[in-house]
Amino acid sequence: MPKTLIIFLFVILPNILLGESRQYDASMNIELDDVRPFIVQLNKQLGLKLNAKVLSDYAKSIAVGNDFSESLDVHYRGTVLTITYEIRKKHPESTKFYFFSYNRYLIDDIRLQMKSFPKIVENDT
Repeated sequence: MPKTLIIFLFVILPNILLGESRQYDASMNIELDDVRPFIVQLNKQLGLKLNAKVLSDYAKSIAVGNDFSESLDVHYRGTVLTITYEIRKKHPESTKFYFFSYNRYLIDDIRLQMKSFPKIVENDT
């Protein structure tokens, strides 16, 4: 079964049926050395249990100009939710991180953590 069909059947369709049809997103530019500390902060503040080492390794191993995305289940406020993250590497020393979810509260909390993280790359080069 194609990956897009699986995502539609098990992620998008259930959210539509539950009345959450809009996908929300949060994004930030971040230096590669700061990916792991940021994910650790997300886990500590929101309890998401993302694998900081794996995400950091993905961000470092992707060639400039390439993207990587993955959907996974996270625990948030006592509920299991699906979140998709996407890593877009536009520069050898930094990357753009995106998080997508149908739960706007999760995305709002991720945005707050992004704003509070001290080492965000300000430019989009």
